[in-house]
Amino acid sequence: MAECDNCGRTIGKLESGREWRDHLVCSDCFNRLSPPRQYPTTPQKSETPRIFKWAAWLIVIVVLVFLFDYIGHYYSRQADLQEEEFRLNQH
Repeated sequence: MAECDNCGRTIGKLESGREWRDHLVCSDCFNRLSPPRQYPTTPQKSETPRIFKWAAWLIVIVVLVFLFDYIGHYYSRQADLQEEEFRLNQH
């Protein structure tokens, strides 16, 4: 049976010794001497940056403004054509 090079405890028959920096140590000492393991964390849900949200809304607003402007000019032009046709038919 082997002894732990750190605490001197006898390492039992069913227990396996661990090697730490060229020394045979028991499992308890190995866990104390080794740095804590870094487990990967669950990635956080990535949020869309606010600038992209603002840009998207700005694009929607600009498109709506141009759409309403186009519709307004279209109906205004239609009204002008009807008025001109009406004047031509009166004479």
